[in-house]
Amino acid sequence: MKKLKCILMTFLIVSTCFIEAKDYYLSGMHKFLIYDNIGAITDFTRAIEKNPNDAKAFCRRGNTKYHQKDYAGAIDDCSKAIEINPLYADAYNIRGLVKQAIKDSIHANNDFEAALNISPITSEDYNFRGDAKLYLKKYNDGIDDYMKAISLDPKNADAYIFIADAQVLQNKYDDAIINLTKALEIDPSNLRAYRSRGDAKISLKDYSGAVADFSCVIKLCPEFSLPYYDIGIVKFKLSDYKAAIAYFDKAIKLNPKHEFSYDWRGSSKFKLKDYKGAIADYNCAISINPKEASYYSQKGKIEQWCGYFSKAISDFDKSLKLDSIDSETYNYRAHAKFFMKNYKEAIKNYNIAISTGSGSSILFYNRGLAYYFSDDCKNAIVDFDHSIKIDPKYEPAYSYRGSSKVEAKDYNGALSDFDNAINLDSLNARNYYEKGKLEYLLNGYAQSINDFDKAIKLDAQNNEIYNWRACAKYAIEDYDNAIVDYTKAIKLSPKEGAYYYSRGLAKRQTKQIESANTDFKKATKLGYIIQKE
Repeated sequence: MKKLKCILMTFLIVSTCFIEAKDYYLSGMHKFLIYDNIGAITDFTRAIEKNPNDAKAFCRRGNTKYHQKDYAGAIDDCSKAIEINPLYADAYNIRGLVKQAIKDSIHANNDFEAALNISPITSEDYNFRGDAKLYLKKYNDGIDDYMKAISLDPKNADAYIFIADAQVLQNKYDDAIINLTKALEIDPSNLRAYRSRGDAKISLKDYSGAVADFSCVIKLCPEFSLPYYDIGIVKFKLSDYKAAIAYFDKAIKLNPKHEFSYDWRGSSKFKLKDYKGAIADYNCAISINPKEASYYSQKGKIEQWCGYFSKAISDFDKSLKLDSIDSETYNYRAHAKFFMKNYKEAIKNYNIAISTGSGSSILFYNRGLAYYFSDDCKNAIVDFDHSIKIDPKYEPAYSYRGSSKVEAKDYNGALSDFDNAINLDSLNARNYYEKGKLEYLLNGYAQSINDFDKAIKLDAQNNEIYNWRACAKYAIEDYDNAIVDYTKAIKLSPKEGAYYYSRGLAKRQTKQIESANTDFKKATKLGYIIQKE
């Protein structure tokens, strides 16, 4: 009798142990679904402690570690799950995803193929095999397996969600919404289905419908931070940045470790010109996930916008250490070098951006500018040619190609480029100004004055345009009006000695000798060296 009591007590203890393990597993799944990854890992670990042979707990802990970018830990957990259950397809799928993330594509594909070779038996097994096909981009084959899962279990809401995932990957958002709606008919409290449907609606620009779905998630689970984050993204897309920030604030209050909320809130603050706040948010995102290259890149862009070029370059350097093939960041780092007048280094960065990216019209234009300002007009023209070939309507490339051709003494080509630039953008003062200067050099004074007039209408605060127009008027012996323009140039730039000297010459022509001598003295005082006549 005593022995029987011991056996019964042992049975009860073991049963209780397994019940507790299951409870921890379910709690971990709930936390994972609301993106509480740290809490999920803790619960899956407790489940494993209670039942060391729980393959599902190892697999789900591995999946959560994958989302935390703990790739080594994720592989270890998935491998343990496979060791316990060699026919566990989802463990192969998740391990394949992890290997893909660390760019071990050969072994990743081996894991996906292993998942495919496991014979499906249950509805869930077909879901697993469908997942493997999705990872291999065999979308229609994956959908076939999910349909088989539904045929075995018509109440399999996950299968409808997975079909929608495949359809989203194929940009079939309307079809995805239909299947997510079916999933919600089966499981009206499925948070993932609401969020996925909301995301699909965003892709279709049905913003009010997306907000309605995310609001359902909030109603079902008020402590869940992500639907606030989701609505924040909708508000951002609608350019309602203040409202976006309010929603990201709520998301962060519920989950202070949600890096993406800081990312988007930083972008929203940048849009509202709260640069200090935006940089602070990217610092928070970096403190949570220091391995995310885009956070350093985004922070660097804001610093560059504020004129903090050295700081920007430092952040671009950190970003590129983490992602050495990010064409956009090389482009922005090149900008920062350009603004610091380090044209040689700027060109090096543009070279990498072009070789790793698409070689866009803007990239070639940017490198062309760096060549132009480093007095390499030959290479500048080649890059502007590339830019225009890619985008024949890209006005800045015509404008600066024209300036480069002036330096190369291809005056007819330059005039043609300035005319093309003006036709594409008649409101850009630079085009009239540059064309006017060339016409002046070619002795077309009347035409140059006409172009300077147009430039001044568009940019009345540019001292150089007044100076050049004054020079053209002086050349046609319209000395009184030349003096008027030199005076305007001096008012805008009172420390430019050359302007006083030129005005002095015009005054001398109108017999204002004393006033002319005063201008010559002022020019000398400002450091202008007067050549002997």
